[in-house]
This record gives sequence, C-alpha cells and structure tokens, in this order.
Amino acid sequence: MRWPPTRRIAVMALVLALGVVASAAKCIENDQMFVDTEGYTHVIGNMTNETDVSASTVTLSAKLFDANDNVIAEATGPLCPESVQPHSQNVFDLRFPNPNIVGAVRYEVRPIAGVTLPNALPDPKIFLIRFYARRLGPGVIVVGQVRNDSHVTYPHTALCAAVFNNKGKVIRSLSKPITGDFTPGQALIFEGGLPDVPDEGVQFRLWFTSGDATQWVSSEKVTIQN
Repeated sequence: MRWPPTRRIAVMALVLALGVVASAAKCIENDQMFVDTEGYTHVIGNMTNETDVSASTVTLSAKLFDANDNVIAEATGPLCPESVQPHSQNVFDLRFPNPNIVGAVRYEVRPIAGVTLPNALPDPKIFLIRFYARRLGPGVIVVGQVRNDSHVTYPHTALCAAVFNNKGKVIRSLSKPITGDFTPGQALIFEGGLPDVPDEGVQFRLWFTSGDATQWVSSEKVTIQN
C-alpha cells in the first residue's frame, strides 16, 4: 500500500505545562505511513533537534485523517531513545491501536509531552563496535557489540534500530530492552531481528541508551548486506 508523502513538519508548540520547550527547529522528517503484516497502520520517521536544548521522556502523538479532513485514528508513543539531545536525531514508530483502518489520506505527528533539562547529560563512555546487518529471508538481522568503558554499572539499558531506504526515509524500526546490569569493562553481544523489512531497506542505524542520567550513543548509518 502506498501513502502520500508529507512535507517536513516543524514542531511549533509543545506542552509548556509539562516543561517542554517550543521550537520551530525540532522537526519531524524522513517519515511515512505503512501497514504491517497484521494489518496495523504505523507512522514512522525521525525527529531532528536542531537546537541546543535537551529534553527527557518525550512523547509524540499521531493522527490519521480521511478525505474530508476528519480524524479517524490516533496514537501516542515515545521517541527512541526517549530523551532528546542537542543537534541530534531520534527515531519513532507510532502504531495505531486498531487494525485494518480504511480511508486514511494523510497524517500529522507532533510532540505532546516531555521535560526540558537544564544542562546536557554526561557522556556514558559507551561505544558501539563491530555492528553490521544482513538480509535473512524477509527480515534483517543486526549483530554487534556494545562496550562499557566507564567506571559505572548501568542497570537499565536498551537498543533502538532504524532501517532506511535510499531516499533516507525510515521504513522499519526496532526497540529492545537489555536485561541485567551493564558493568564496567563489559562488552555486550547484541543480536536482533527486524522481521518485515521491504527490499528498499538499504541502511540501518543504532541507538544505545544507558538510562535517564546519561546521554545516549548512536552509530552512523551502515549498509545492509545481502
């Protein structure tokens, strides 16, 4: 199913009562809609922060509209990672709760909640190394290591991944918590699968989070091997 593209949406207002900074320099981009194999509609893409502001626990809202501009479905969900760093990019995947939605001709996405941070978070001294992705049937397998070069034990860690087509649009994503403590000097082996990735997917990118008290780290875009 093909969906009409949307123009880059500038985030003009956030919820000030929750402490989110309003800024036209935070943008939803590389976004599109798709319907998964179970019939659920998703809006997926990036939020780019072109400001010097950091924020945590950011939540997005998505709406679907019919040809008469009526709202026919709504969904909310977090960014991945949930915190926003200055001059950086996060991924999102908002799935609408009801399957088999018909009549949607456009969508809108905007942030609705979050908390601004007074200062940038400290560097966790975590590194992503030897990551690669390859095709396996209809999906993509992502494999690599995450190394903790700090003197801190991180009890709450997670990985996000996004797959891009050759136009830079996000076409699929993965969010995966990691169980157990991430101790100093440890190297975690990660293997994750994205089961439904169209053939147009040619690159992937990873984000690793070590909790709310430190920055997240990310890889560059890497080519998917066939």
